[in-house]
Amino acid sequence: MSGPDSDLDHNFKGFIKGLQASYDDALFSDLIVKCQAMERRVHKIVVCKHSKWFAKACTSDFKEGKSKIIELHEDDPEILDAVLKYCYAFEVDAGGSFLTAVKIFATAEKYQMECLQRAAAAEFRRLFHPSLWAALTPNGPHSTAEHADAINEAYTTTSDPDRILKTAILNCVTLKPTSVEGDVTQWLEYQVIIKSHPEFSVDLAMRLAQTGILFNTVRVRFRCQHHHFDSVGLEDVLNVWGGEEMESTCRECPDHYAFSVTAPIDRQEAGNEEDYE
Repeated sequence: MSGPDSDLDHNFKGFIKGLQASYDDALFSDLIVKCQAMERRVHKIVVCKHSKWFAKACTSDFKEGKSKIIELHEDDPEILDAVLKYCYAFEVDAGGSFLTAVKIFATAEKYQMECLQRAAAAEFRRLFHPSLWAALTPNGPHSTAEHADAINEAYTTTSDPDRILKTAILNCVTLKPTSVEGDVTQWLEYQVIIKSHPEFSVDLAMRLAQTGILFNTVRVRFRCQHHHFDSVGLEDVLNVWGGEEMESTCRECPDHYAFSVTAPIDRQEAGNEEDYE
């Protein structure tokens, strides 16, 4: 037997289904949005409740307020279509692309659609995080360039003062699954992003300082003053930045010696520890 809550849920789903069917439907439409070759029929009451920009445009003394047509030719038609669809479906259609999710976020920011910004950031996080670490596996389904492009797009095209998307990005790149070996900082594309976007560099440094972890696994080089040999091995080290000197004990004598971090390394690639003179 259904209760009041289940009836309300059923009725709400029915309303959303009807609202979705109203998108780009000429019946009762009172506004046309044009973007290059794309043309969509929408409803002012719907888009204006989602977007402060549309609300202002439709109530101002500008031509958009007096006309039934708004022309937005600087936008990407596919992205704008996804933005307008959200007003009716309350779902982000990024087509499985985290780069598209970033572009939807940027367009939502432009048109002052906070709910869509949060929804796009959530969709980005859902798509980006698992594919990011899958890219570390041989023949993974995604390339590292895809992830770098998404980060570059976010830090180039959005201001994000509330850090909705940028927080999602930092969570994705620093919260590594324990089953994954390696680290994204070894990717060349990732290093380019760090160098070209000072804001991202600062954000990443602050996040790593907060978590206290830079690399889970690093290559270390041992130096012993008495035995005059180096050895390359693996250590699980926390709170270590590249080049930092730390003290440990020589495996051949009780004297102290220093070892320094030289590079992140995949444990499977490194194999067993090797000593050499």
